[in-house]
Amino acid sequence: MFVMAFLCLKFFAFAQTPVNMAAQPSYTYTENFADLANWTFSTAPANGTFVSGIGAPAWRGNEAVATGTIPDGVRITGSTWVYQTGSSSGIYQQGQSLVLLATGTTNNTSAVAMDMFLDFTGLNAGTLSFDWASINNFTGNRSSSLKVYYSTNGTSFTEIPAATVLNITNNAPTNGEINFINLPAALNNVATAQLRFYYYNGTGGTTGSRPKISIDNIQVTGVPTAPCVTPSTQPTSLSLTPAFSSISGSFTAASPAANGYIVVRSLNNNLSSLPVDGTSYSVGDDLGDGNVISFGSSTTFNATGLSPNTPYYFFVFAMNNLCSGGTKYRTAGYLVGTATTLSGSSPCTAPVAQPTNLSFNNVTSNSAKGSFTASTSPNADHYLVVRSTSSTLSASPVNGTNYSAGANLGGGVVVTKTQSLTSMQTISLPVLPITSLCLQ
Repeated sequence: MFVMAFLCLKFFAFAQTPVNMAAQPSYTYTENFADLANWTFSTAPANGTFVSGIGAPAWRGNEAVATGTIPDGVRITGSTWVYQTGSSSGIYQQGQSLVLLATGTTNNTSAVAMDMFLDFTGLNAGTLSFDWASINNFTGNRSSSLKVYYSTNGTSFTEIPAATVLNITNNAPTNGEINFINLPAALNNVATAQLRFYYYNGTGGTTGSRPKISIDNIQVTGVPTAPCVTPSTQPTSLSLTPAFSSISGSFTAASPAANGYIVVRSLNNNLSSLPVDGTSYSVGDDLGDGNVISFGSSTTFNATGLSPNTPYYFFVFAMNNLCSGGTKYRTAGYLVGTATTLSGSSPCTAPVAQPTNLSFNNVTSNSAKGSFTASTSPNADHYLVVRSTSSTLSASPVNGTNYSAGANLGGGVVVTKTQSLTSMQTISLPVLPITSLCLQ
């Protein structure tokens, strides 16, 4: 009985809560470590598991493992059961990303690892994506590398070569993305899938420290094993709302439900070709004589960058893509509607940002040259410059009012209304002392 109780305790000490991939929206799970500040390691017992933090239960740190050879995914020299704060090998609670460090002057002698647990029951394993970036670590130019391994039993680990990031160099900042690499079929329908992010002091450099690495925006997908079938119905009730250079739209979802919809915009009332089964389209792709403006589960869309006073046609097709064998589109009886963008100029809207960096030179008793950096607001097409002997204006410009040079405004005087003052231009000033010039 004593032995059985001990084994039970050992099991629960290392128990995880794998991500249930079948329960994820569109069978896609993303970890952006936004709550990393609240990820707290267990201390009683100390075993690499977490006791708090959104997303943390799917992860576990590792203690040192003396067997194997770096970088085989098994040999580990530094513990990731606690956060590090200095310059030792391990895991760091630094920002909103997974940060690892493997130290050591001799190549391939130091390794740390963090494990992610996934449950692919009822699904095929899909893809893995993540962002990575090097983080400078004191001085030196030595290198480190990242490999990703998978396991179904927590004992044997196999490398996923396409996920490798080799020989990033300390004090040579770099970053990159691993995008949609295929996960191995060995993880299909496996409830105990495990991905190991394994960081080690790889080859390269001659002096100083090794870089840290940050890993972020990890995305894992699953693929249902059921084959894709063509949706039985199309969406209905297309509604279009035109503006001067855009048209927004919405429609009622198909019933029975489809996995998603593709929306195509065209200048013609018929498409020269229709969506092709097995093809996954992206926004911006050409389709027939149209352009894809939406691809996914949303029943709303917005087409922008359109010409005023121009009729546009919109075509909506139901699709099933959360399945195996490739996307299936329903092309019969597709939903279609038309709307014409408004004529004339777009109505004025207030800029969302002011200009910056107002500066002067060649200041004399009656003039100065001024410049500023243009507003980042794309609809800012003019600037109003007002001079005053006060550091503030008692009133701001009034919408709809056209100000000319010499007009009074808020205790000041309008100097100019210009499309730009980003290069030095002469501004005439009275002989009176100048407290400030201000931009509105």
